[in-house]
Amino acid sequence: MMSSLVSVHEAWTKLAERVDKLDSELVDITHAHSRVLAEPILADRPLPPFDRVMMDGIAIRLADYSAGQRSFVIDGLHAAGDPAVMLIGEALEVMTGAMLPSGADCVIPYELVDLAGGVAQLDDGMPLQPMQNIHLAASDSPAGVSIVKSGQLIGSAEIGVAASCGASQLACYKIPSLAVVTTGDELVDVSEKPLAHQIRRSNGLAVKSALEAEKLAAVDCLHLADDAEVLAEFVNSSDHEMLVFCGGVSKGKKDYVHQVLSELAGEPIFHGVAQRPGKPMGLWQLADGRLVVALPGNPVAVLAAIHVYLKPALNLMRGVVVNAQMVRLSEEFSGHAAFIFHVPVAVLGNAGVVKVLRAKNSADYAAAVGADGFVSIPAGGAGFNQSVPWFR
Repeated sequence: MMSSLVSVHEAWTKLAERVDKLDSELVDITHAHSRVLAEPILADRPLPPFDRVMMDGIAIRLADYSAGQRSFVIDGLHAAGDPAVMLIGEALEVMTGAMLPSGADCVIPYELVDLAGGVAQLDDGMPLQPMQNIHLAASDSPAGVSIVKSGQLIGSAEIGVAASCGASQLACYKIPSLAVVTTGDELVDVSEKPLAHQIRRSNGLAVKSALEAEKLAAVDCLHLADDAEVLAEFVNSSDHEMLVFCGGVSKGKKDYVHQVLSELAGEPIFHGVAQRPGKPMGLWQLADGRLVVALPGNPVAVLAAIHVYLKPALNLMRGVVVNAQMVRLSEEFSGHAAFIFHVPVAVLGNAGVVKVLRAKNSADYAAAVGADGFVSIPAGGAGFNQSVPWFR
């Protein structure tokens, strides 16, 4: 029997407070994108490690120019990758990225130099400064300092920093294993041609694609018959760190998920949320601590739950708190006095405005095509330009 409805806030709070942070593992830098750092990346040497030339040009001693010298004999070329050299003569040609020659303290770009016959001619009154166009050693960071903090989601910039620090293996939070279990005797595999009374399974693949794209979970998709014994056997034998059921959680005569979970785990943490779609959603915790999220089988309800509950919860498991961004509605949305509505939206431009993609019902998958996430419309509805939370 479904218990009294909890609010969306209560449902999320009860889920979030039961989420445990994952252990860490070493991940090769080539596979670390979209993972979350469990330990900081430290600078293994000063950044930059030497006084680095920032423009192609010539390197001189500023004191020579200040003393009135305007013609400088070029004594060679020093490029990126060349070992350290000393400025013995009057000037050296230097390339971007090269070590600043010892003794030089000013780099003048080619655009300001008249270079001919191995001699650089400089104009009077040039506004030259000490260490001009030079990236000073350790000016970005001294050695041993944390460059990227733990808890950071790893993107291309973090990969670049890690590589520059010699961190070929990164300590990241593990990716949890998650089983998405669809139920329903009317469902057939996507590769099959359904009979008149059948439909193809889609929820499992929708969940898998959403979570694995962000490396939030390693998802196994399974389909089980509407059979209490089969469901119980699976729950008891599964070694997945989280279970998500799609279907079988409402009040139908063949909806066995809530019955089986209550027999195995006891009373639900909640069963029934004041939301649409997804009112029958429930949460159980098994004796071994694993969480079981039970969702109705309607596709839009599953999509909404991915954004509002599953992705934020799995992010918490790797130490990342995801707060919904507030956006404004491009039009009025009439809601329900007692329910929050989760609806797919498309972003309009860059001004924080979204357009609701109106579904005919909670099975209208096609309405969510092109969606940039879901917003939660408060009970009673929302007016034009009203701010609402956006879950991506």
